Amino acid sequence: MRDLFYNITNYQGDKIFNDELVPWLDANERDFSNFIKKVSNLTIDVNNVAHISDETSWQLYALSRVLDCLTQCFQYKDRVAINSKEPFISQEQYISFAQRLGLSIKTPEVFNPFFYEIIRAESGKPNFDILEICYPALMLDHLLINRGGVVISMSPSEYNIDLVNNAEIYWAYTRSHRASNDLSHGWGSNSQWRTGFRFDFECSNGFIYNSQGSVDLNLTSDSTFQILQEDSLLLFEARELTMYRHFITSTRDDDDLFPYNYKFFDAKDENLELL
Repeated sequence: MRDLFYNITNYQGDKIFNDELVPWLDANERDFSNFIKKVSNLTIDVNNVAHISDETSWQLYALSRVLDCLTQCFQYKDRVAINSKEPFISQEQYISFAQRLGLSIKTPEVFNPFFYEIIRAESGKPNFDILEICYPALMLDHLLINRGGVVISMSPSEYNIDLVNNAEIYWAYTRSHRASNDLSHGWGSNSQWRTGFRFDFECSNGFIYNSQGSVDLNLTSDSTFQILQEDSLLLFEARELTMYRHFITSTRDDDDLFPYNYKFFDAKDENLELL
């Protein structure tokens, strides 16, 4: 997967699906499918995620970087990456690539930050109504592999839409339209690939965000608030960062934060975005 990432970032043509993705799949599909099946078995029980090897996590992270690069072309307002450095593929080609990897496609009609990243917000009704699904979410059973991207409407009296559209996004290697931040940034050519994958799970009763995080934001204990104080974050800000991966209401400086130790469980019957 690491070699595919470099093939994508170095590609200069306009037919990357046929020139790079299909040949890579033809050569690697069987081995990667076996890897995906192994991950599926390891994550049947969400509690097993603590025992997943570093090598497995690193391979999933490499996949996330490939998907970050491939979805950049869907993040432009006109949906076409004309005169940009990002490779262009169609949504159908993206889905085909994902399915050949052994992943499933999910496109809920109601916004939820577990499944969708906000590509752009526009002025509208109070609820987070989906105006456009730019690309789908990718799942491996109940494990989220990559969020989809959507254009939503938000009430300008309740949210600062400009803030939402320009907030720095965490757990993200690259984005076409906003600053991004992940744990590989700043490391050397080899060390950056020893970055762990973020494990998010859909459960029957809710969503687990960043399940390997050491700071449980559901436990409002003195130790939790001490860590938040050291990180200069309020509890709601930490929860926003963990769920949305960027701020949607906080107006504080969002540069140079470190939310990577947080985890949060959001019960489905308490999910405001589903109302």
